[in-house]
Amino acid sequence: MNFFLDIAYPDQASNRFELPAGLYTIGRGEACKIRLRHPEISERHALLTLRETGITIEDLHSSNGTVVDGSPIQEPTRLHADDVVGLGPCLLRVSPAVAAPAEAPASPTPPPLPGPPAHLFRSPPSSRVPRSPRRCQHPIRPTRWPPSCAKSRTRFMAN
Repeated sequence: MNFFLDIAYPDQASNRFELPAGLYTIGRGEACKIRLRHPEISERHALLTLRETGITIEDLHSSNGTVVDGSPIQEPTRLHADDVVGLGPCLLRVSPAVAAPAEAPASPTPPPLPGPPAHLFRSPPSSRVPRSPRRCQHPIRPTRWPPSCAKSRTRFMAN
C-alpha cells in the first residue's frame, strides 16, 4: 500500500510525494529519509510510520516540538484523514493512496493545506551563522595585510 505525503513551506505551494509503507525519519540531518531544510527543524525531528493498519507520527524530542492539528504531541500519535502535522514552519498531511479504477479519471488534487496558525510563522533566526575569526591563508608575507590577518601579521612580524 502506498501513501501520499503533502509538504508545504510558508508562502509556497505544497508538494506531493508518493511513499510506500515503512518508517521515515523526518528532519534536517542527512541521515533522515525525509529532509526538511529549515533552521527550526531539528536534525532528527519526528518519526513517521506508514502501515496498512494506520499512520502514526512521533516527536523525537525535537527542540521546537511537533503539533497535530495545533496540539503539541509527546508520544506516538495516530493520524486521521485530513490531520495537519506542523514541524516548525512546515506543514505535512499524509493520506493513503487509493487505487483508482482503470476507467475512472485520475483523482482530483486534494484541497490546499489550511493556513497555519500565526504562531507557527515566527520569523526564522538570522540565516547568518557566526563564524570563528579567519586565519591568514597567505603562504608568503603579503605587502598589504587584510584586516582578517591582523593576528597572524603580529605573530609573523615577531618571528
